[in-house]
Amino acid sequence: MWAEPIHDLDFVGRVLEAVSTNPGRFYTSERIRGVLSVITEELPDVPLYYTLDQLSSTIHCNTPSLLQFRSALLHADFRVSLSHTCKNAVKTDAPASALWDIMRCWEKEHPVKRERLSETSPAFRILSVEPR
Repeated sequence: MWAEPIHDLDFVGRVLEAVSTNPGRFYTSERIRGVLSVITEELPDVPLYYTLDQLSSTIHCNTPSLLQFRSALLHADFRVSLSHTCKNAVKTDAPASALWDIMRCWEKEHPVKRERLSETSPAFRILSVEPR
């Protein structure tokens, strides 16, 4: 696994400037600008990301909005950014326990049918812990 920064931000900045100053030169200039802008804001020292769909799927609940999830992380004093690789992903320095606490709180507001969960399932075990 690669754990070093994956972007050369100087290069990204130069390409972003070139696309911005001459958008007609590039057929997909808006998309290029969007991806490069996300890259410039991405946490450089966090190699992995979490997808909200997968977190929600694990505990069988509705998916919170990206804004709600990012806000919860920020309010808990963690750093968070989007990932250029997936539109529904976040990169954060929060430990997994904090992410699951946020998902437990979300599930309390949008409950799943606990009687349908097997006692040996990851969802049952995760939701059996009280959030801190």
